[in-house]
Amino acid sequence: MLESIENATVVGTVTASDNDLGIDGEFTFSAIAESHPGYFAITQDGKLISLVTFDREVGIPLPCPRNQVPNHTPGSGLQARRAHCRIPAYFVNLPLLLQVEAFFTVTLKATDKGALPLSSTTTVIVKLLDVNDNPPIAIPDVYDDQVPEDAANGYVVATIHAIDKDIGENADLIFAITAGNSEHKFVIDEKTGVVTLDGALDAETIRLYVLTITVYAPFAGLWDSS
Repeated sequence: MLESIENATVVGTVTASDNDLGIDGEFTFSAIAESHPGYFAITQDGKLISLVTFDREVGIPLPCPRNQVPNHTPGSGLQARRAHCRIPAYFVNLPLLLQVEAFFTVTLKATDKGALPLSSTTTVIVKLLDVNDNPPIAIPDVYDDQVPEDAANGYVVATIHAIDKDIGENADLIFAITAGNSEHKFVIDEKTGVVTLDGALDAETIRLYVLTITVYAPFAGLWDSS
């Protein structure tokens, strides 16, 4: 499940089979245990529905306590729960949960409609996947460095630092010089952000270079400049 999923979204559908005939072979689903109560609901026909909007970087809104509303049944039950539960706009801060791979488990029971109902259980594991929804941020946004006029090629001018609140490949960054290097005096390592000298300097000709370094998050096309 992607972290950007909105509440009231069907996350998945659970299926079951029953070899009996007639009403004895008909069944409904219910939730009997949850690792994080209030984040998901199960309809009688097996649809697993999110009840909150997830954001790994911000947090997860406090779920609506189950005892505040009717049981979550298809249609009106879910709507009544969302409408009835008005939680203030604050969030549960779950850094250990949200900044790493997050898993939620819901144990479901399928019960047939026979005179003597029979049932079985299964556990659904929902993995919260990161979405590349945060731009990289260069820190600081301005660098002020000095270079000796007689510095040799390879001299380290600066190391550009940046952060990205996403994780995994979504946090991979690429650095590039995008302005101010028309004389081609500088190069930057696209992976490390290290800026080095790549040409002879002449203070009597040019005393000041203003470079724009752009940091890209390639998997999302997001960027920031320093």
